Amino acid sequence: MENLYPFITSSLALVFTIFSFWWMNWRKGKLVVIGPRSFSAAINGKKITIYLPFVFYNSGAIPITIEHQILEITNKKDAGPIKFIAVVNKLGSSEGRCFATQFVVNGRESIKMICEFQGDVGDSEVQTQKYFIRLKGKLGHKRKWSKFIDFVLDFKNNKITSSFLTYDNFIELN
Repeated sequence: MENLYPFITSSLALVFTIFSFWWMNWRKGKLVVIGPRSFSAAINGKKITIYLPFVFYNSGAIPITIEHQILEITNKKDAGPIKFIAVVNKLGSSEGRCFATQFVVNGRESIKMICEFQGDVGDSEVQTQKYFIRLKGKLGHKRKWSKFIDFVLDFKNNKITSSFLTYDNFIELN
């Protein structure tokens, strides 16, 4: 029995080492997206252009590639998908605007991006109300679209016009 203790101890140490190495270097994590605290928008006829700041966090060890994104307005059935068009450096400005492309969120890191979306809002005008938005995306390691986050855009207190204005998206929790 005494000869068995060193074998058990070394076996447990080996299992722990392999598990730790996997956890720190090979583990696929989840993509966590934090929704916008503010936004900038303009509407021209049935077309809306909206700038939304998002924070993308990768909880795993290996990088996650985001190939494409779209917005869906879930409480406005006649609205089409609002497509990811560009990235800007500053909210409410086209400063540093570059076309949308794939991007990578490295393991255990977060990035902030201000994404520009453009699309058709449907037959009816954008009302001054709260809109329930779903951000969906296509990840490099998955074939289907994934839901990133559901959030609310408060157009109730913000009348969207044809000029770009930046709006506060603070939602009271009562």
